[in-house]
Amino acid sequence: MSGTSLFLFTFNCGKNRQPVEAIQHAVQKALKPETSSAAAPPQVLIFGFEEVTSILDASFGLLSDHLAPITLGISAGIKSIYPSTEALYVQAARSQLGAIATIVYVLDSSTIPGAIPLETISSSTAGTRRGYGYSSLKGAAGVRISLKPKGDSSSTPQEFTFVNAHLAANEGHLLTRNADFDGIVTSLGFSDGYGAYKPQSHLFFMGDLNYRATRAAEPTERALLEASETAGHDEDGAPLDSDRYYDVLKRTDELFHVLQTHQSFYGFEEAPVNFPPTFKYIEGTIGTFNQKRTPSWCDRILYLPYKSPAQIVSYASLPSVLTSDHKPVYLRINVPPTPPQPVFEPEPGAPKRLLLLPEYSPAATRAVPQTGAPAVAPIRVSLGLGDHAGYYNGVGWTADMAIGWSLYLVNTPRGRIYAGLFLVALFALYLIL
Repeated sequence: MSGTSLFLFTFNCGKNRQPVEAIQHAVQKALKPETSSAAAPPQVLIFGFEEVTSILDASFGLLSDHLAPITLGISAGIKSIYPSTEALYVQAARSQLGAIATIVYVLDSSTIPGAIPLETISSSTAGTRRGYGYSSLKGAAGVRISLKPKGDSSSTPQEFTFVNAHLAANEGHLLTRNADFDGIVTSLGFSDGYGAYKPQSHLFFMGDLNYRATRAAEPTERALLEASETAGHDEDGAPLDSDRYYDVLKRTDELFHVLQTHQSFYGFEEAPVNFPPTFKYIEGTIGTFNQKRTPSWCDRILYLPYKSPAQIVSYASLPSVLTSDHKPVYLRINVPPTPPQPVFEPEPGAPKRLLLLPEYSPAATRAVPQTGAPAVAPIRVSLGLGDHAGYYNGVGWTADMAIGWSLYLVNTPRGRIYAGLFLVALFALYLIL
C-alpha cells in the first residue's frame, strides 16, 4: 500500500447542541482544497468531538441524539466539496464515551484523478475514563482500523490508531494533564493486547488537550495572545497575519514545553501552529476572548513521526465557527506507507508490554553539560496496556451514575419532584416509626 492521505478534525462543542449548518460550514471550510496537493480527496476522514452534550446526558450515555445533527452536518459538508458522483465516503467506525466521540469515514469510491479508495479490513473501538472519580467527565474514545486499497489483493493492510481525548481543564493542572495522557494510552484496550501505542501502527492523538499558554506571564505576551481581537481577518475569519503565533506558542505553551522535554506525549510531534489560540472565546464572536481565562491553544492534533517525513498539507483553526467557546482545529496530512519511528521496545519475555526507549525518557533532557550523559538513569516508562484498564471503567461507571442521578434530582423539574416525594416518604416513615 502506498502512502495514505488523512484529514483529522477536532472540535469541543462547549456542551451546545450543534446546528447542522454550523458543522457543515466547518467541514466545508476545512475540506476545501487550497493547493494542488490537496486536490484529491483525503482517503480517511477522522472527526473528534468533545463536550457534545451536557454532563447530565453524558453521564447516562445519551449521546446519539446530540450526534445526529453533527453527522448530518459532516455528510453535508463532505458532499458540498466532493459530490457523491465524484467521491463517496462511508462511516467505517465510531467510538464514544461520555460526551466524547470519534468518527472515522473511509473513501469508498471516487472518479477524481489520483484518488485511491480504501476498504476496511478490520476495526475496533475503545474508551477510557479520566474524570473525577474516574467518571467520563474527561477521558478518550479511540478507533483502531486496518485499511488497504480496494481491489488490490497484493497490498499489505496498514493499521491506524486514532485517539480523541478531553484532558483535565483549568490553569495550573499541567501535571494532571500529563497523567491523563499516561493513563489513557495505557488503558485504551482494543482487544489485541495493546494500548494506544502498538508496533507497526500509525498513531494520532487529538482533542481538547487543555494545555494552557501560561508559561510566560508578561503583559506583552498576553497582548500578543490577544492580538487576533484587533487583527484583520479574511472572509473565513482567519487572521491575516498569522506567522507570529508559533513564536508566541513556543514561549508560552505548556504542551510545546512538554514535547520538548519528554515529560509526556512520548515521541509525538506537531506541525507548526500558525493560528491563534483556540480557547476561550465569547460565543458568537470570531476573535473576542473571555477575559476569565488566558487565551490558549487547547485544541491540538499530534502524531508519531516518520523516518521519511509526513507531508503536512494544512494545519489550521476555524475562527468563523461561532457555536462554542472553542474553535475547531484540523490537520490534513499525507503519511508514508512505513510505520512511525519506534519510541518503544518490547519488555524481555513479554512482547506486548512496551517500554519507552531511553532517548525519549524525561531524564534524557537533563544531561550533564560536560559529557552529555543523563544526569539520572533514564526512566523506563511502560507504554503497554496496563492492568488498571478494567478498573478505570468499572469504577467510572459507578461515578457516572452517581453524578448523573445527582444532577437529575437537583436540576430537572421531574427529578426535583421525585426527590421531594422521597423526602416526604422518609419523613412519614419517621413519624410512623
